[in-house]
Amino acid sequence: LYNGGSGNAGEIGRALLSPAGPGSTPLEHRASLASLYQHLGLDPAERGLYEKLGALALAQDARVMSWVERAASDLRWSVHLIETIFDPQTVILTSTAPEALARLLHQAMHPLLPSIADQPARRLPRLQLGTTDPWAIAVGAAAEPISRAFDPRFSAILKAG
Repeated sequence: LYNGGSGNAGEIGRALLSPAGPGSTPLEHRASLASLYQHLGLDPAERGLYEKLGALALAQDARVMSWVERAASDLRWSVHLIETIFDPQTVILTSTAPEALARLLHQAMHPLLPSIADQPARRLPRLQLGTTDPWAIAVGAAAEPISRAFDPRFSAILKAG
């Protein structure tokens, strides 16, 4: 994994959705749970919010679906950007959102925009749904230092004497 010069690599939520200037909005202001809470007029500290969002998503509530369509459009562009810059084998959408909401987003993001990753010989789908759990991000963050501590350093193994 590449951390970047300041440790911020992978912060696609900070990417602007239009050229910098008046009206430019970071992705995280349009396609995040915080933006959904604001759209629905919900307090992020509300008890049972995770379950409430899951139920609204399962019911395909009209307010949730309108947010999903807008967020999916922005996320579709983000997948295109990631594929163009990094040429990954696949992009995995993971989230602290309820699974029903993440599935709606994943479905609404299709069809993906054409990109260099759209190759006939692909073995993996361009976009996959990963872990959806309130702790998904924390678990991923905790795995990195564990991996760093226990994975072999190939540069040391391959070092010529």
